[in-house]
Amino acid sequence: MEKMINTQHPLVSVIVPIYNVENYLPSCLDDILAQTYTNLEVILVNDGSRDSSASICDDFAKKDARIKVIHQENAGVSAARNTGLDHANGMYISFIDSDDRVHNQFIELLHYYIGSNKLITCGYELFDQDFEVNPTNPINISQNEIKHLSDPLKKLVDIFDILFVVPWNKLYAKSLFDQIRYPSGRVHEDEFLIHEILHQVDVSCYMDIPLYYYRRRAGSITADETNAAGFVDKTEAIYNRRNFFIDLGRNDDASALDSALLKRFVLPTIKNTNHIWSQYSLRDIYTNDTLGFSTRLILLIKKKCYPLYVAMVKIGRKLSK
Repeated sequence: MEKMINTQHPLVSVIVPIYNVENYLPSCLDDILAQTYTNLEVILVNDGSRDSSASICDDFAKKDARIKVIHQENAGVSAARNTGLDHANGMYISFIDSDDRVHNQFIELLHYYIGSNKLITCGYELFDQDFEVNPTNPINISQNEIKHLSDPLKKLVDIFDILFVVPWNKLYAKSLFDQIRYPSGRVHEDEFLIHEILHQVDVSCYMDIPLYYYRRRAGSITADETNAAGFVDKTEAIYNRRNFFIDLGRNDDASALDSALLKRFVLPTIKNTNHIWSQYSLRDIYTNDTLGFSTRLILLIKKKCYPLYVAMVKIGRKLSK
């Protein structure tokens, strides 16, 4: 497909938060610059990288005038995305993680099918860190692969379905971020914000086609299910979403979130701790980081407030019937 003519299409701001990704950044930027939709503003936010990522950004900026590089002290991915939003001039926003890959028609197809709506989401594929993808495979689209969701908030009831939660497989109208920003210092920053975004969207589009390629990397904080900060942040974000639903009068959705948290998170942890709880003293539980936060939390409840533990088990069994 030939390159599109810039003057016929609105500016899209592509925001790339960057931190210590020297091995993956060049291929990510190559994919962005190879987009068939060319009217782009590419905002690279170097979040205090300690490797050669900063110089890679500067080198790419010398090659393409569409690139804008912002260097800042390390403040986390939320702050980096927010910096990008503060400097964005486009009518639309797209976030791309700096170690991922995108199909060369990623922006073109999302823009074409978003129509008059404010948000469109596409499918994604996972790939291992040492395996490379082909971002130029031909894309054939049928109408049954384009869906229109009249109640996008409903997609947030399943707390483990991240397709509509993650920020990177989407094209947003910039106006969605006029009054909101990502919370700084959070591991699951997208979980805290997505319900506020979707609440502004009457109809959300979904393309059942993988145009985004997400790289799985060992040691990633968000991939570590035993990470204490991640557990706390995700739980708090889901609780905030639950309260948001209650404020909107969506009590059934709020109840569904309560059930999901108990069934899919708390109860499995309770079950897994049954055979070890008597082996640990309170001191052990407070100081043993290898147990993981969720395990330690359930053990503490069982040790310090056994009636609450029993009540949790009874509620869980009732919900599981």
